[in-house]
Amino acid sequence: MAHAALKTPLLTQNCTSNGEPHLAISIDSSSPNPNCNHKSENLYCDVQNPFEFLGIDGYPLPPSSTADPFRNHTPNIEGVYELVKIFLSVPIALLRLLLFGLSLGVGYQWIKRKGRPVPREMAPIVVSNHVSYIEPIFFFYELFPTIVASESHDSLPFVGTIIRAMQVIYVNRFSPTSRKNAVNEIQGEYFIDETHVSDVYPVSQFHGEVALRLVLDKVEYLPVVSPSHSKKEPASIFAERTACAIASTLNVVQTSYSYGDMMLLMKAHEMKQENPSRFMVELTHKDLDYRINTVEALEFLDKFLSMGPDSSGNVKFEDFLRALRLKPCDLTRKIFDFLDFERNEKITFKQFLLASTHVMRQPLFQHACEFSFAVCHDGAQNYVSTKEFADTIRQVMPFTNDEDVAELFNMFDKDGDGKITKPDFLNCLTKNPLFIAIFAPLLPDDFVHVRNRLPEDSTHLFC
Repeated sequence: MAHAALKTPLLTQNCTSNGEPHLAISIDSSSPNPNCNHKSENLYCDVQNPFEFLGIDGYPLPPSSTADPFRNHTPNIEGVYELVKIFLSVPIALLRLLLFGLSLGVGYQWIKRKGRPVPREMAPIVVSNHVSYIEPIFFFYELFPTIVASESHDSLPFVGTIIRAMQVIYVNRFSPTSRKNAVNEIQGEYFIDETHVSDVYPVSQFHGEVALRLVLDKVEYLPVVSPSHSKKEPASIFAERTACAIASTLNVVQTSYSYGDMMLLMKAHEMKQENPSRFMVELTHKDLDYRINTVEALEFLDKFLSMGPDSSGNVKFEDFLRALRLKPCDLTRKIFDFLDFERNEKITFKQFLLASTHVMRQPLFQHACEFSFAVCHDGAQNYVSTKEFADTIRQVMPFTNDEDVAELFNMFDKDGDGKITKPDFLNCLTKNPLFIAIFAPLLPDDFVHVRNRLPEDSTHLFC
């Protein structure tokens, strides 16, 4: 016969004299999934993920650099000290310009050189840190290269005339076609079949300390950086090693800020943001698997600024919903929590941009947009009417009133003709990719079949 103690329950029905339990355990449902096996420290997952149907469990969020190269402690000319500096600097600037002209007349013999450039056959590309409009003229004098320059430089007074005389290769930063044509021109003119190098070419690089003391400059030629011969090295890795070599010699922090980040900074400054640098995201960070277009980033910044960020550049849940014409509910909370992985009840522009572009870059995103448009109308016409749109939204968010539906409808109906055509629908989801989660519960089984037919390497499970 079993001992009586084995049959006695561990906790009696009345655990204490007053009927209260001995111990209460609170479980935080917002904590990270313990079964989530991260492949990267920079990818964040959420248990209740509204974008799981696309095959993703998080989005990449590289750590931000602690250095801000665009910080300016005196953005405006104010105070006696600034006026005195201008008064003393004007004659020095004129003297520097005079000395530069005299030195240019006898060549660049006054510039100190450290090291020697290698033959062009060994390193056909020269990379330099760009600090002023002076060093390109020196490069042309010293190496007689073909310079790659932005199209915007052509319109600069005096400098544009010199650049045109150098027969540079122009590149439009905002045009993928222009960048591709520039690459093809460089490859076709300078890399013939007899060149014994791999697909990624060696780079000779130098840096200059320009005009530190009355235009007494210094140029240093660094050792050639060659691609790895043991294995096929991606161009991005080779470029990273090249940039690291220059940064190490300059003894500066290497960041991933680009021209696009400067455009974001200027846009935030124009919109009177207290800390414009909070809106830079390092668009060329090596941990990003895709390129974020500058124009695309500026459009997302406009959307984020419409949410009314605070002085720290953060947006709260209610402001997030107001700008997107959404109402508080379980689904919209999940969308916000997908961005707010730290559960700070606020998001940054970097989180908003990277999460939005990551969703939009998924192979299933376009398929989901197509299916979402199909479920919004009955097929009798090739557009979504106001009533059909309202019925669709209320299936997911039942407590949405007519005014809220009308505001959301207007976001899709950009031309204001009272109906949402397929181009209107797809364009709105492209500009607001987080909206795709609204239609996810309504997607038919056919969408699952489309996902299963995709190659395994086309859907990226990051968690």
